[in-house]
Amino acid sequence: MISKELVAIAIAAAIMMNALVGGPSTGPSMNPARTIGAAVATGEYRQMWIYLVAPPLGAIAGAATYTLIKP
Repeated sequence: MISKELVAIAIAAAIMMNALVGGPSTGPSMNPARTIGAAVATGEYRQMWIYLVAPPLGAIAGAATYTLIKP
């Protein structure tokens, strides 16, 4: 069994890596609602599609991976 402390460290590490890797290109925006609000305020919609498409695709990929490797 994995301890809660290790889960918290793993989540924090994932968020940190997302900010470090995605920061230069996204600002880093990890919340589609925040991105949509900023896009509406600035009138800049060019790359907003990725924030709307990627979360569902990631959820599908995660669910499929879990289904394949679950014990």
